[in-house]
Amino acid sequence: MSIPSDLLHALSSGLKAMVSEFCTQGAELCRRACGGHGYSKLSGLPSLVSRVTASCTYEGENTVLYLQVARFLVKSYLQAQASPGSTSKTSLPQSVAYLTAPDLAKCPARRAADFLHPELYTRAWAHVAVRLIKDSAHHLQTRLQSGADEHEAWNQTTVIHLQAAKAHCYYITVKGFAEALQKLDHEPAIQQALQRLCDLFALHGILSTAGDFLQDGFLSGAQVDMVRSAYLDLLFLIRKDAISLTDAFDFTDQCLNSALGCYDGNVYERLFYWAQKSPTNTQGNPAYQKYLRPLLQSWRSKL
Repeated sequence: MSIPSDLLHALSSGLKAMVSEFCTQGAELCRRACGGHGYSKLSGLPSLVSRVTASCTYEGENTVLYLQVARFLVKSYLQAQASPGSTSKTSLPQSVAYLTAPDLAKCPARRAADFLHPELYTRAWAHVAVRLIKDSAHHLQTRLQSGADEHEAWNQTTVIHLQAAKAHCYYITVKGFAEALQKLDHEPAIQQALQRLCDLFALHGILSTAGDFLQDGFLSGAQVDMVRSAYLDLLFLIRKDAISLTDAFDFTDQCLNSALGCYDGNVYERLFYWAQKSPTNTQGNPAYQKYLRPLLQSWRSKL
């Protein structure tokens, strides 16, 4: 089955922007988490951060790509709102079919465990995405009706379009993750470990953008506390699988080129060994010979 070019472009643009943004944030977070060693070239993290950060620009700058997704979303929303007899009223692609699905006015969760149900947090993301896309289209139409031309109206509302596009991308990623896990019934241990990651991803997004879920009363303050409680419980459970989850990518020591990420775990031995091999150990330092060495020698003679 062929995929319409506008749908393919919207999906690929949005996922490229979102994934490269997450990778950049994650790589920088890892570098900071490793303390001073993380800033050393021997950790492999500075070069990794530089390479990943560049991905936010090449093959399309992320903000530009998000706005291209937003154009598709506004078009789809207006199409969904067309009257039944209108010629523009056609079936929507599956990725945006949720724009016409029945919506929940309020989240039905009563306890923290309820937020570990994929159906609940997927519908929560759908609700926020629909509302933001609706707001995006509404603000654009308001500018157009006030006399602004299409280009000017779009530029005046890009901040709202960007927010809507990000919510949509997060929704389809959560939805796709949850649906893929249903196919792992024959491997329950792997399914459980990955299900926790899916839950964590969904709840992390909710906590990071809690204002969007609180704005129209979909979530209450008490329910956000429930989300946080479920999120913290997941961190405790996932921590036990953290090494296995990262080793599952099977990156070689040569690929990582990191004294901190080496497979044998001999971090400090390797840091010391690599530091010994540094060319600066055998190179002269004119500044030291001219300024520091005489100063140190003068102090020693006085002692």
